[in-house]
Amino acid sequence: MINSSGCAKFHLSLQDCYMDHKDWRKCKTEMINFNKCMNNRQI
Repeated sequence: MINSSGCAKFHLSLQDCYMDHKDWRKCKTEMINFNKCMNNRQI
């Protein structure tokens, strides 16, 4: 689903951030970008 949505790069960025920090709160920018992408692709 993520790959076909066109949002994979945002998802990978979010995963990378979490792996680096182990804290979702430090990944707000990545979360917002991924969320915007997914919201724009809802059918």
